Amino acid sequence: MTLGYIHEINRFPQIKFVKFHHLHIVEGSIMGVKYKKNTFKLFTLEEYTDLLCEILPLLRPDIVIQRLFGISDWDLLIAPNWGLNKSNIQNLYGERN
Repeated sequence: MTLGYIHEINRFPQIKFVKFHHLHIVEGSIMGVKYKKNTFKLFTLEEYTDLLCEILPLLRPDIVIQRLFGISDWDLLIAPNWGLNKSNIQNLYGERN
């Protein structure tokens, strides 16, 4: 489904920027209440990274990527807990090269 969205984004020349964001569940949200009652699968960091590696090369080269993920405040985050702060995630794969 996400691959389909990339193809749709590419169809519109007026789109100049995109922001990607994985799903996270936070306290006080309707989804947070639902998740606590009946958990469902969320991306692991590795799964989300794999997805980005698959979709980013498909994006038109003139589109600027403004965000690849988002981080909730630790005290509000229900899931997923990747155990890393924003700086650690930003540097995670760059440190391996």
